[in-house]
Amino acid sequence: MTALKDIHTVELSFSLAWGWWLLIVLVLLGLFFLLRAQIKTQKHRNTLKQIKQELQLLQDSKQANKAIEVSIILRRYVRYQFKVLNLQGVNTDTKQWLDFLDQQQPLGVELRAILEQGMYQKTLECDENALFEYAYKFIQVTR
Repeated sequence: MTALKDIHTVELSFSLAWGWWLLIVLVLLGLFFLLRAQIKTQKHRNTLKQIKQELQLLQDSKQANKAIEVSIILRRYVRYQFKVLNLQGVNTDTKQWLDFLDQQQPLGVELRAILEQGMYQKTLECDENALFEYAYKFIQVTR
């Protein structure tokens, strides 16, 4: 029996070979980057949801000139989506802003006129459905 003692005795050792440590580190790094990407995606979805809710609230409101507000919401969206705080023309020049919108999603003559004139008028009679349809389509295309 004493000759079999070394076979029956179990040594408990928690030291792992370097390959196992490498595997553990790689799995933890993978989980970290997966979690970070998930958080980023969720933040992006929440921001898009908030912008769409603002457009919906504006569409349901009785505000006289909605063209200004739609333009402001789209500017905020562009700053967020394109990660640009000072996109040339987005902040000040109406013509450059409308050219930028037209490059991303064609505006059409009527919508361009609505957005150009709407900036300087207190009330504006326009096709609101076309304006909001463009805003939703712009967000869908550029996301």
